Amino acid sequence: MTQVRLFDRNRLGLPLVAILSALSWFGFLILRSLTLTEGNFTYPLDDSYIHLAMAEGILSGTYGINPGEVAAASSSPVWPFLLAVLGAGKFAPLILNALSLALAAGLLGGLLGRAGLSMRLALPLAAIAPIALNMPPLALLGMEHTAHLAAALGLLLGLHRALVAGRSNWLLWVCAVAGPAMRFEALALVELSALVLFVAGQRRLAVGVGLVGLLPVAGFALFLMGQGLSPIPASVLVKLGEAGTGDGLLAKLALNLTTRIGLVLAFLAGTAGLLAVTARDRAEKGTLIAVALAVLAHLAFGRIGWAYRYENYALVLGSVAVLAFGLSRVQARTGLVAGVAFVAVLGTIHWPNLTIYGPQSARGMYLQQAQMARLAQDVWQGPVAVNDIGMVAFQNETHVADLWGLAAPEAFALRMDPARVQGWADPMLARHDIGLAMIYTASLPRAPGPGWVKMGALDQAGPAPYLAGLLVDIYATGPGHVAALAAALDRWARDLPQGATFAPTGAGQ
Repeated sequence: MTQVRLFDRNRLGLPLVAILSALSWFGFLILRSLTLTEGNFTYPLDDSYIHLAMAEGILSGTYGINPGEVAAASSSPVWPFLLAVLGAGKFAPLILNALSLALAAGLLGGLLGRAGLSMRLALPLAAIAPIALNMPPLALLGMEHTAHLAAALGLLLGLHRALVAGRSNWLLWVCAVAGPAMRFEALALVELSALVLFVAGQRRLAVGVGLVGLLPVAGFALFLMGQGLSPIPASVLVKLGEAGTGDGLLAKLALNLTTRIGLVLAFLAGTAGLLAVTARDRAEKGTLIAVALAVLAHLAFGRIGWAYRYENYALVLGSVAVLAFGLSRVQARTGLVAGVAFVAVLGTIHWPNLTIYGPQSARGMYLQQAQMARLAQDVWQGPVAVNDIGMVAFQNETHVADLWGLAAPEAFALRMDPARVQGWADPMLARHDIGLAMIYTASLPRAPGPGWVKMGALDQAGPAPYLAGLLVDIYATGPGHVAALAAALDRWARDLPQGATFAPTGAGQ
């Protein structure tokens, strides 16, 4: 097995510049978020807290968000377990994302250096590309996407080196496992890389890589079945069910092509394909083909949008391949102009996300979900029902009923049933004597039963791009809970931060 150095010793400046650039912008986003959340660091997505709640469950012996109630609320096979290893603390996702961001940025710089670009061209690209490609805001989310990105870039480097040397390397094997262990869609790049190796004549290696990539997915499916769950995580089934399966491949592709990032991905897939036709050697051709097909696969089957997180790995892979192998064929001055122009276009697309959306959404989470969690855990101190489970369930010792369905397949089936009746949530709540419900009523119009009493609404000032809703209705789920909840809400509302307001209905007074 040939040795593979992550970075070319003669061009260490490129990965170091990329790492410094990415981490500096990451630090800026963290500081900006802290100024908007009164110094209380908050992730911009509720999903980050779902992973943390799952990690807490793992540490306590239950794969789920409630003690003794198994549930696959996380779509990532390994991410909640990594958080559990770090103790499921609030900053565990931040630490893992900072490390993943540094690794991903370093690999990006290293790939630029290995493609034969002049330092005059490669240095500015290494400094600008991690930011223009939205890598720091991706890490701010606290999700597994940045680790997936690092694995994808590592696999790309491992594939290229395997094609150059005609033999395997440790990076190829590690990333073939790490990618699918983070996110299911990483399997596409692994299997496409195996296909490229097979066509290149490295058939034993191809079969090995293809089988190794399947191990995390198959192992996770067996683990879930061993827990008495579906082999596909509930969170994946919910998203598939909401998206529908009857639209077909062409409809999905057409939908993705209506977005700006979708058009960029189409350009990258096409350009990588054209570069592969005129590739200078087998390694370059195979790497470009794998990237072109992986980007095209995401366009046809993947999701684009919602914090620019789902498509980021495809965007970075395509961009790095085109920049590295395309610009190395032109003169330095032309390459510099073309490269800077390309990353400038991407930076323009991502600019609101690079500067505003993440911190604004962190503020929204602090003003909304954090206050819901405070009401549930510190004031009410009893079972609750919500449709965003993460922050309310994290560090909560009482039962949290999931009315959206990520942790409760029953709720998802009822929510999606065309024949659902008004008050479909009541049987679920009755099983745990839940007296408090906090929901986006517009998203769950038939969940409240006839006995529910609306106590008021939690609102916030200012935009929060990643929140599912800006107005949360708070209910007593029966007349017997009204007086106690009215008293709890009175105590809770006194300590709401500036920007969050509670408008009571007057029930129970």
